[in-house]
Amino acid sequence: MLVKKYQLSLFCICIFFICPAVHSQEAAKISNAVPSLAIGTNLLYDLSYTMNLGAMNLSTELSLNKNFTLKLPITWNPWDVEETQRSRLLLVQPELRWWLCEVFFGHFLGIHTHWAWFNVSSRHSGNVENYRNEGWLLGAGLSYGYQIYLAPRWNLELSIGAGYAFTSYDKYECKDCGRLLEENNIYHYFGITQAGITLIYLLK
Repeated sequence: MLVKKYQLSLFCICIFFICPAVHSQEAAKISNAVPSLAIGTNLLYDLSYTMNLGAMNLSTELSLNKNFTLKLPITWNPWDVEETQRSRLLLVQPELRWWLCEVFFGHFLGIHTHWAWFNVSSRHSGNVENYRNEGWLLGAGLSYGYQIYLAPRWNLELSIGAGYAFTSYDKYECKDCGRLLEENNIYHYFGITQAGITLIYLLK
């Protein structure tokens, strides 16, 4: 009985990891080539942008070999959300990915770094109420994701990442001007550093 349970577990694991590779091979046959370059947009960020809460984003991803890719996502919001609330952001988060089967299909593990500049204020956001915080952050983290084949050249990616960010910022009295209240504040963040439901288009 124990041997049968072990065999069943092994079979499930094989299906879980091998099926994406088999499916990707079929997709590659359709396009006659293994994908080497892709662009994408994180639908979670896009949704927050349409709700006036977030920023535009675009990513490019380059295949390095059959198991590694390098991704460069950029998130940008150059304007204020509303007259009394500033929410400007520039975020760059390069990531090296190792694909368990082959690039752009199935499971992957990643290591990423992140740098961001921000200038945010709000009258309804807890510890930044009636103030403006301007500064930068730098850090790194680990991620896991899974990419699903939708159609020739189209994939959908689910991903999550966690790590650390060192944050340095100055605190001002109001959105546009105001005297400097606090300088070189430091904050150490540990937690979720990325999350995505990303629509991918394979260029070649």
